[in-house]
Amino acid sequence: MNNNNNNNCLFINSLLNALDNQQITKEEMNQCILEMLIAGTDTSSVTMFYFLLALCDRKELEEQLRRELKENSYKTLTNGLKESMRFKPVGPVIMRCAINDDIYNDIPIKNGTNIIINLADMHRRNENFSLGNEFNIVNVEDKDLSNTNNEKNVFVPFGVGPKECIGRWLAKVEMEVIIEKLILNYSFERANGTKTLEELQTRWDIAQQPTDPGFMLIRRR
Repeated sequence: MNNNNNNNCLFINSLLNALDNQQITKEEMNQCILEMLIAGTDTSSVTMFYFLLALCDRKELEEQLRRELKENSYKTLTNGLKESMRFKPVGPVIMRCAINDDIYNDIPIKNGTNIIINLADMHRRNENFSLGNEFNIVNVEDKDLSNTNNEKNVFVPFGVGPKECIGRWLAKVEMEVIIEKLILNYSFERANGTKTLEELQTRWDIAQQPTDPGFMLIRRR
């Protein structure tokens, strides 16, 4: 959707303008609104849970994060959330449908073929990330993993292209704001019986959800 009027940069205005210009249909507009209102709740909350659970077993990282936030620095916060989405993507696959006949890596793809991109596997490969099977912010530190500059598209938790998550920037901001408030005001410990992030098993739901109960002891600082 192209919108050259800065006064109409609101999400709903952009959709209405696109509808008026016949860039999208009414059904597509309704789908975009539905995704913005519903799809972002589980995905953001589960990602934040994974990050906090990871910090429970990485106290040095938690203290580093807290020090930086007090200095209005957000490097570790940004990298920590990235690493959480890399290590356990709440949307572990991307599903697409080919709209034309094509050939990819000598593999013929017919129009109408369903294509499934396995993020859960791609995000763990050591050729893409130095410690692919470990939660470690070194995997994403000092790397430009944005969709626009990421030539290999090795890190795409929000999807990629015209069909990427429409609420990705809202999700990023809300997770950063919530985690900042929590870390500055509380400390977190894994409760007895709660598995580590590495041990935690998941199942497919609206988002990739933990199958094991996860409890943390929260103490005000």
